[in-house]
Amino acid sequence: INEPETRPLQRATLTTATTGATIVAGTAGRVIKVISYSLQSTGTVNANLRDGSGNALTLVWNFQAREGVSAAAVKPPFYLFATTASNDLTIVLSAAVTVGIEVTYWDTESS
Repeated sequence: INEPETRPLQRATLTTATTGATIVAGTAGRVIKVISYSLQSTGTVNANLRDGSGNALTLVWNFQAREGVSAAAVKPPFYLFATTASNDLTIVLSAAVTVGIEVTYWDTESS
């Protein structure tokens, strides 16, 4: 298994105003393990992180302008949540409002 000691941590950033957007593209047979994240909105919108199959990975946040959320990083090999095998890490928004996202993660073989 390629754990973070042998597989480098990666960082993804995205600014989107679409109701569904991919933050990290999935890879066949691998899961994306998130160790930290931050989001900030420019207006009123509900948002949550999901995997490409539609599974909710976080609760639904209700943001107002300039509000956000951040999860402090955990030390690998621990992680906050993971996608299911081969699926993207996505964000779903309730409206076309600009949201900035930053995620630190690694990917590993599904087990």
